[in-house]
Amino acid sequence: MKNTVDNAPKINDILVGKGITPPPFSDVDTFPSPSFLPDEKWGKKVYSLLRHAKQEILIATFKFEICHKPRGRPLMSLISELISARNKNVSVKILLNIGSEYRSTSPGNLYASKWLSQFGIETKHLARGRTCHLKLLLVDRKSLILGSHNWSVRSMSSNAEASLFIEDRKINLEIFQYFQHLWSIS
Repeated sequence: MKNTVDNAPKINDILVGKGITPPPFSDVDTFPSPSFLPDEKWGKKVYSLLRHAKQEILIATFKFEICHKPRGRPLMSLISELISARNKNVSVKILLNIGSEYRSTSPGNLYASKWLSQFGIETKHLARGRTCHLKLLLVDRKSLILGSHNWSVRSMSSNAEASLFIEDRKINLEIFQYFQHLWSIS
């Protein structure tokens, strides 16, 4: 059977109903700003930022994957934190890549967009002809992660990835304004 939003497991079925516990991420923040976040350190910092979000989470990514298989467990625990934040009235906006020919990442991103919408998470994609190749997370306009990590199983498990954690008012304001511009034209 082909996966659709309608027959996909709900997040609680995945993480709780099946007895799957979140990965060993900690919300203890041990990363000063700026910090280099190679490979799995990205997930640890993202987890902490999502858990402590108060007002707004902005994400831009080339690939956003929803993976209900065991290999997707670390990724789905981050997505669970996004949903928890949304349930606490934190605004969550995700800018995705969806190409004009719906190839490559597009089917997965379309599925993710529909799946996330059932939890009140807003998604958009750039106008045709533009590729969203950004990989950023901005939380409450003060905490920024910018780098190579997509929201995908491979980014969290087997790819060589590197991102930076930055808390700098001027830079984060510029990133916020750029995100808002892209969001407004999408």
